[in-house]
Amino acid sequence: NIFEENVHQSSAPGPGKYNYGRLDEILDFLVKQHLCPYIELRSKPHRLLRTANQLVHESRRPEDFEDWEKQAELLDDFFGHLLRRYNREAVNTWVFSYSIETDTKFEDYSFIGKLINEEQWDVYLKEFDIVAGALKRRFPEARIGGAGFPAQHYSQEHMKRFFECWRQHPYKPDFISVTSFPYQIMQESGKWYEQRRTDFNFVKDDVEAVRTAMKDAGFGDRELHLTECNLTLSDRSYINDSVIRAAFIASTAAQIFDKVDLLGVWNALDPYSEFSDSASYLFGGNGILTKTGIAKPAFFVLELIHHLYREMAVEKEGYLITANEYKHYKLLVHHLVNMDMSYYLKEEDQLSALGIEQMIKSSERKTIHIRIEDIPEGCWQIRRYCISRDSGSILSEWLNLDMDTELRMEELDYLEKVCPRMFISKQNAEKNVLEFDIELEPNEVQYLHITEFN
Repeated sequence: NIFEENVHQSSAPGPGKYNYGRLDEILDFLVKQHLCPYIELRSKPHRLLRTANQLVHESRRPEDFEDWEKQAELLDDFFGHLLRRYNREAVNTWVFSYSIETDTKFEDYSFIGKLINEEQWDVYLKEFDIVAGALKRRFPEARIGGAGFPAQHYSQEHMKRFFECWRQHPYKPDFISVTSFPYQIMQESGKWYEQRRTDFNFVKDDVEAVRTAMKDAGFGDRELHLTECNLTLSDRSYINDSVIRAAFIASTAAQIFDKVDLLGVWNALDPYSEFSDSASYLFGGNGILTKTGIAKPAFFVLELIHHLYREMAVEKEGYLITANEYKHYKLLVHHLVNMDMSYYLKEEDQLSALGIEQMIKSSERKTIHIRIEDIPEGCWQIRRYCISRDSGSILSEWLNLDMDTELRMEELDYLEKVCPRMFISKQNAEKNVLEFDIELEPNEVQYLHITEFN
């Protein structure tokens, strides 16, 4: 967030008013690692949630930037700084997003959000024209998009009308960005609140609705970026630390693999979620890494998704199969099990670390039959990486340590070694068919890499 005081510093008025030293440290690191920065240009609050309707803490943007003209001044100055420091060729490869003002707000720690109306559309689209124009004047090939709204709050028709309005403006988005979480916004007695959705397929449903709205409004050729999604908005839910979340990410990735151009999971680090009430080593933070940087199951599954092939991908029941031109195969296999009603009847911050993985509809194991056709006959090697409660689960291992709050150095060293288990086997392909069974426990994820064995 370039509007945060710890990222930029304001000095005297005029040229060089803003000091971007701390932001430069971040961007320099990304550039040196050959990573493409993805920069959000909207000032967003740092908000920690106990539940979707109850706040833990919120840091608002500095008062200096409550005024839109001051925001526009900073953005224009920032683009000029990027040109001087990184040159046009480098920044032309970066991605920028300008999101619409959030439709969720809190007052006295309680939710008071409301839906974005058409008057707000007009304000946002005029702002986008100014921001995109300032960026494109300096970096014509840099990509900028939006609007970063929560897809679950709006109907397909509502989104279509918004996109149609956008088409009438001078600057169209290079991509559409949305977020998706398991809630639907409701109103009762004049008050708005977030009601939890009980179907784990909610991301697929949201993405399909956005894609259809984009196509109907003439934006069918644009990329779709799912910048944020998760099983919960809560920063205090142990489902964030569990293998349930890993299985959800695997299932979601398989369902939308060919429907989105970018998949982002909320969020990266538990330190973002820390506050005075987060003394426990695991406290339900929604990072994919713990407060000391140890990987959760969600991190491992994202790492495995990154290794899937992109050329050919087919989703089948319970797994995604991808292949390359050399007929090597990488599969993502999962057994996602939905939560039972006891989960939905409790507030998200009231779920215990001990009980969260037992609050599922079924404890039955599942056998998935893998069949790959049109494959050369001979011996094939199958490498399997398994993520389950007994393999790669930081939550299970922390429970084994009696949920100790003050872990010793050797205990942290032990937890750092937690990772998915690996198995290697061989299988013969007969009559140009390779087939075998995989047995999975509830919410287990497996990644398979299949290559010829010579």
